[in-house]
Amino acid sequence: MTAFRPLDPFQVYTDLNGNLAAGGNLHFYAAGTTTDANVYGDEGLTVNNGPSIAIGTDGRAVDDIWADGTKTYRCRVYGADGTLIRDRDNIGVPGSGGLVIPSLVANEFLTNDGAVLLWSLIRQLPDPTGETNKILSNDGTNFTWIAQPSAPVVTPGGSGNIIIGGVRIQWGNAVLPASGTQTANVNVTFGTAFSAAPYAVSLTQTAGSGAFSSGGGMLMLAATTQTASGFTCFADGNTGFDTGTPTITRTTPFQWIAFGPA
Repeated sequence: MTAFRPLDPFQVYTDLNGNLAAGGNLHFYAAGTTTDANVYGDEGLTVNNGPSIAIGTDGRAVDDIWADGTKTYRCRVYGADGTLIRDRDNIGVPGSGGLVIPSLVANEFLTNDGAVLLWSLIRQLPDPTGETNKILSNDGTNFTWIAQPSAPVVTPGGSGNIIIGGVRIQWGNAVLPASGTQTANVNVTFGTAFSAAPYAVSLTQTAGSGAFSSGGGMLMLAATTQTASGFTCFADGNTGFDTGTPTITRTTPFQWIAFGPA
């Protein structure tokens, strides 16, 4: 519960003639009414002094005065003979505008939603001590330091191949024979065997002229029967775009590149 002092505790009260109002009293009511409202002798609002506080011989209130911050008050000052000296209404928490500070919550800060005061979590970055070379991330709720990912290690794998992380990449050249028919094939052995069948093998024809003596077809290359140690290059001249039945009458150089487990 929020408490506040409704009056200056050092204020000196005088009567209508300017004399000390000794023997008089301060009487508290609910704001806008003459309904008694209790005030208290401590900030925790545990010592109930009732609605009336006496004025001492020095003209000051004899008790400390605390009020409930969730309420507004009216205060009347009376002389020793009961004469009304002053009347002040709508006494509340200074600058509160009627807002109520909620009960304290550990490790949270006071904010608002545009209408009421509320407590919200304090979001602080975690201590970087001992977290050298780590980067800031989060788990969807909290901030956290994580190790920086390491760049893949590139290792020379011998002539015509390298290893990046756990992936071996190797390449080479081969020649497709002149079969005299519309198809041809040749077996290619990898310079270094993969630990298992490759992930992919790509082929590119490098001949400066066509593979055919007649017909005008387009030679298509494919890597078939892929194993850890090699593959078969299969070529077919019957692509459906030719006007005849092309035959492969020239040797055809090609390049290959393969990706697979080291």
